[in-house]
Amino acid sequence: MTIYAYCDGAVKNNGKKGRLGMGSVLLDFRSNNAGQLELMNPRSYSWGLDYDPATNNLAELLAIRNTIHVVEADPKLVYLCIRSDSEWAVKAINGVYRVSHHVELINEILELGAQFDIFQVTWVRGHSGQTWNSLANDLAQKQAGTWKGKTHK
Repeated sequence: MTIYAYCDGAVKNNGKKGRLGMGSVLLDFRSNNAGQLELMNPRSYSWGLDYDPATNNLAELLAIRNTIHVVEADPKLVYLCIRSDSEWAVKAINGVYRVSHHVELINEILELGAQFDIFQVTWVRGHSGQTWNSLANDLAQKQAGTWKGKTHK
């Protein structure tokens, strides 16, 4: 089984005591009898957390970590591809950026990802009309208390 997960984070009062919002949309793909991948039922999740200091980078990483926890119990899962519009989070997790903040959380994400045969964290352009990413954004903003209206079709 293959899962593509669109994750997003949002924050109210970035850098101060505030509210973190995290959203995730999971797309399950399974092989049919012809060997083609079929999309099963999409699922969405969201989480909120009061935190001091609340930062967008932390919200982005927690959205990814929480998503892995949602899917890790499925023994049929072979390939997990996390898609995030946070270039910073993607590059930090993939070792492109040398970071000094949230190192333990990044290491936890890498350890959790190691349980899958294939684990990828890739970047997707945010706010570009991509339906699943926009839905994850809406979920995160609702939890953070910053939602101003639907951004997806």
